[in-house]
Amino acid sequence: MKAPLVIAALTLFSLSAQARLGETPAQIEARYGKPWSTLSTISTNEYLRDYAHGGYTIVVIFWNGKDAQEIIFAKTVLDDDVVKTLFTTISGKEQAQVDTIGNQTLFTTGDVTGRFDPNPHVGSYKSTLSVGSDVYQKHFADGIAAEEKKKAEAEKKKATEGF
Repeated sequence: MKAPLVIAALTLFSLSAQARLGETPAQIEARYGKPWSTLSTISTNEYLRDYAHGGYTIVVIFWNGKDAQEIIFAKTVLDDDVVKTLFTTISGKEQAQVDTIGNQTLFTTGDVTGRFDPNPHVGSYKSTLSVGSDVYQKHFADGIAAEEKKKAEAEKKKATEGF
């Protein structure tokens, strides 16, 4: 039963033999088709596009004009071999360190991190796989920390203005 699932995953992501993080929006569109939505973020050089392809919903985060992270939402729980195939295809890395934390599987290669969640509690989806560059993930975490610091400073200023 695993072989057909792995073949399906390979077929889904083999439209571009070099499908990798770092692709341009045009390359992603050639692989997945036209996006059905685009969402800008706070940053002017960062946005998300949603694609429907091969029975999956795929969210691609573009940063500085390149694919920095892909999140695959599946209506079924993905088999381990399918998850590994998808991670390898998106990351462009053959080998990854694999760790398990709770029910999540983490993949790391040194510059790319992936997280598979077989029970994400997101709508009707049964599993998600997120694969992103570590540089982007640090940028994202730093952005959240900066926003939280800014909010805390504003609240502190507001609290002290009355005195």
